[in-house]
Amino acid sequence: MITLCDKVREVCPEFSGGPQAIHWSIPDPAAAGSGRASYPAFRAVAADLHSRIGFFAHAIAETPEAMKGNVW
Repeated sequence: MITLCDKVREVCPEFSGGPQAIHWSIPDPAAAGSGRASYPAFRAVAADLHSRIGFFAHAIAETPEAMKGNVW
């Protein structure tokens, strides 16, 4: 499980025996305003997520335990 919002992290339950919880603190791009003014914030978050997901996918592919469901 991956959470992105700090507020969700505070209230999201942790399940024993379940997958490891990972938190990526990503700023809410909607907080940058509305309309065209918020577009750069959305692009920055999209680029950040793209990078993190790429790294995460590579890490999973390189971890044999992940294929068994024991990691992540």
